[in-house]
Amino acid sequence: MMQRLIDWLAEPRAPHHVLTWYRRSRRYQDLPRPGSSRAPVSLVLSFDVEQDPEPPFDHHRCETCPPFLEWLDVVAGQLGWRTTLFVQGSIVDRLGPSLRRLRSSHELGLHGYFHELWGRRLWFAPYAAAPPRWLRRALLEEGIRAFERNGLPRPRAFRAPNLVCDDTTLDLLVDAGFEIDSSVAAYRGAEPVVARRGRLTRVPVSASPRPVFHRWRGTPIPSWAPYRTLNLQLFLTPSVDTLVETIDEILAVQGQAGSPRHLVVLAHPWEFADVPLAGCTRGNYNRLIERVRMLGDRLPLEVVPLGKVAGQVEVGA
Repeated sequence: MMQRLIDWLAEPRAPHHVLTWYRRSRRYQDLPRPGSSRAPVSLVLSFDVEQDPEPPFDHHRCETCPPFLEWLDVVAGQLGWRTTLFVQGSIVDRLGPSLRRLRSSHELGLHGYFHELWGRRLWFAPYAAAPPRWLRRALLEEGIRAFERNGLPRPRAFRAPNLVCDDTTLDLLVDAGFEIDSSVAAYRGAEPVVARRGRLTRVPVSASPRPVFHRWRGTPIPSWAPYRTLNLQLFLTPSVDTLVETIDEILAVQGQAGSPRHLVVLAHPWEFADVPLAGCTRGNYNRLIERVRMLGDRLPLEVVPLGKVAGQVEVGA
């Protein structure tokens, strides 16, 4: 209970942070936009390959993953996409043959082991807090062994489920030989920039750090302030103009910080299946292809794995 209360108090989208909302809104609204710049933009299509999200919940059940991986194998080759797949450790054995077909062209990272949290409890979700340090270390080791057992390269990139990751986890990642982390809580307004933490390069999912004000029942009273995060829903559903506006804000922050121009999109295999969850449909396969093409008409895009973006910082460091 105490951890959930602490998480609520720290929640930057909640109304008790309203003064911070206004400060952040002014700060990011005034940044110069990149406009018609033709400097290259790296587009990272990252997929959290994980257990199915609908009942019955089972850490080994992943019926939506094989069709998605088969589609990715065919389409990515045709389009020249190189993507990043964060794979839940407990389903690596089940997906081994599909992952081996992708290993030469795509980056394979680890996505926890049983889709557990790797930090404190969330105020808005019933998940248990992160396991103790010794158990987290064991889960990382078991995840690495699952990769090796299936003839896959040792994972060097990690993304924590639900983007919940604390300092203890980051230290454990370094000890286990990971080089890249993508667990920053982007949906809470983290800046979309690449940063170094010791030997770890942190590349978050891209989000505009300018809050979007929601009002309480049509009144002037601000009640909530989410951040526009490049999840699949935001990437596919708005008009191209609206998406480009969000992307311009992200690139402007990166320009000010001297970070590489890049976009990291977060999606899941189950979002490409006909499951009873909002926005999930097999039609998203074609929508994703079309949206990348349309965006490529506006920006000089290259679809690359996360490691290439991290490497741009390492080379310049």
